[in-house]
Amino acid sequence: MAESPKSAWPQSSVLRPFSLNELFALWERYPDAVPYSGGTGSGRTELPNNILSLEGIEELGRITRTERYLELGAMVRLSEIIALGKNTQRNAMISDALTLSLLHTAAPAVRNLATIGGCVISGGDALAAMTALDARYELRGARQTRWISAARFSVLGGVLAYHELLTRIRIPLEQWDYTIPYKFDEGTLLILIRNQKNLLAKIQVIFGGKNLLLRDKNTETFLEGQRLPLEKKDVLRFVELWENYLAGLGTPDPFLKTRILNSIEAGLLGLAV
Repeated sequence: MAESPKSAWPQSSVLRPFSLNELFALWERYPDAVPYSGGTGSGRTELPNNILSLEGIEELGRITRTERYLELGAMVRLSEIIALGKNTQRNAMISDALTLSLLHTAAPAVRNLATIGGCVISGGDALAAMTALDARYELRGARQTRWISAARFSVLGGVLAYHELLTRIRIPLEQWDYTIPYKFDEGTLLILIRNQKNLLAKIQVIFGGKNLLLRDKNTETFLEGQRLPLEKKDVLRFVELWENYLAGLGTPDPFLKTRILNSIEAGLLGLAV
């Protein structure tokens, strides 16, 4: 008797769809299959029975731009995004907030393998930048597609629905005059500032790490409208307000809290008299 198609697959078979429709058809046929992209953040000690390789799905590797936003397929490599940010003829396509964050992600060899989709799902170094840039994620299943903000996705713990895949990232084309990144083991702190006629028109201070997103919008309003360069007393007051914000949360741990506050102070003092 001939074996059924399902039992014919050996252990750790690699399924290679070439379109999203084919991927979801295979996923329905082999529900235990696990999607794989770069594989750098899987955390698995052994391979699953069936692997859904995303390498052959062309649309997941696309980089496109409109007048309003940049779109990155989930399979775009981190090194590709960094190279795009370094291209002076196309640097308006992507914010320094994202490229500088990704530059602090692992070694160059790993960045050549790691994908932006995997970085987002794992809550990696792109979290703070994606939130600051008001990015939105396309989450696609076999029968429906939904969009969710980066901030909301983080609040939900980066959990996908059953047989759902992150397929596309949409980032508004919004530039900042100052981008100050700090990389810790636990995540990335970003300070973004927009200058308008020597006034601090807008500021965002965001820390993003695994299952942790910190931002106090109320504190940001304290510095908005202040003249640049900032006065030292205003910087110290801003740090004090952030300390109060963290105290109210009860997180993070004292060591990380101290590093966040010291980094905010150091970054803003660089813009002070």
